[in-house]
Amino acid sequence: MGFSIITWRELDRLLESGKPVEVLDLRAPEYYERERILGSRSLPFEELEDRLEEVPRDRPDVFYCDWGSKSMLVCRNLSRMGYICASLASGFRNYRGKFIDRTPR
Repeated sequence: MGFSIITWRELDRLLESGKPVEVLDLRAPEYYERERILGSRSLPFEELEDRLEEVPRDRPDVFYCDWGSKSMLVCRNLSRMGYICASLASGFRNYRGKFIDRTPR
């Protein structure tokens, strides 16, 4: 079993489709508070192991971090545990889609 690496365009299409998907932000909370992908949840990389029960198994999970390396590592490990997941290619810093949320938290 493996995982997918998706582009920001593919993520936008997925979000537009209305299909059930969980988008998880692995960045530090202060970055999430400033800006994020609309509808995503903050799950900092450093807390993932302790909060793994919060990651849904009943629908695909899309992870993102700053540059894409942490999300790829997370997806590799979770896919081995049976999760269906994808990593956002090149991370949030290269996201150019229309689902940027800069509403203060």
